[in-house]
Amino acid sequence: MRNGRSPALFFGLLTLLAGGVGCEDRSRPFYVGPGDGQGPVITILSPAESTTVHRNSTFALGVQAVDPDGIDSVWTTLAPNVNTVQPIGGGGDVLATVGYVILLPAVVAEDTLVVLVRARDILGDTSEVFVRRLLIAD
Repeated sequence: MRNGRSPALFFGLLTLLAGGVGCEDRSRPFYVGPGDGQGPVITILSPAESTTVHRNSTFALGVQAVDPDGIDSVWTTLAPNVNTVQPIGGGGDVLATVGYVILLPAVVAEDTLVVLVRARDILGDTSEVFVRRLLIAD
């Protein structure tokens, strides 16, 4: 009469337990930590709010993202879409700073350019949208 115990099941569980104990001592490539549950803090370094930018010319756009969990990516959009701004990878660094040279075409009819910036940390938390409004002149 069998008691319902299988030697294969016993040895399988024993191997699983031994393997689990072995994993506790193994070093991990990096420790991310639990995170703070908040996305990165965004700052537009330049230009300042309500700065006048001119049609048919370029201006420098400086963007910075900070997060103790590490920056995964930062993406910037412009409205109207006068120029394609490529997202950047943060490489897991706590601070990511990027500079763009934006060409404002002569054909832009609007009188305001809106810069929108978002970022994501390596744990997947996304920032609030940072908004900067610039005045457009000839």
